[in-house]
Amino acid sequence: MVEEVVVDASVLVASFLDHQDHHTEALEYTRGLESGNYFFHLPRLALIETLAAVNRRAQRNQQVYVANAQSSFEQWLADGKIAFYDLDGNRAKNAVDTALRDRLSGADAVYAALAEELGLELKTFDQEQSQRFQGRGSL
Repeated sequence: MVEEVVVDASVLVASFLDHQDHHTEALEYTRGLESGNYFFHLPRLALIETLAAVNRRAQRNQQVYVANAQSSFEQWLADGKIAFYDLDGNRAKNAVDTALRDRLSGADAVYAALAEELGLELKTFDQEQSQRFQGRGSL
């Protein structure tokens, strides 16, 4: 059975960079995605945040790491393993409401609001986000 989840950039970035905290746990999620155990629902923001963070945090060969991450997203999308959600007016309003209610950053609120909208668990390694999000955040 496929587990559908919302995954934030902390998990995705850690999966692409082996020197990041939680790299091993993050690989469990992305390998599970690739093997069909998970389906990731992602705000389009996840692509931007992940590629930007990989570029900033890669200790060497940034272009190689970014290209690998971008290629993974493209392959996952082509294989029907992920779905992207655009930040339309209704989602933006829900993210604002979530940010104010749970005292989250703007980006964190986008992920949390999507998880609430879809009734899914939010997978994150961000402890503050997990503690403040009153929905379904987990590590």
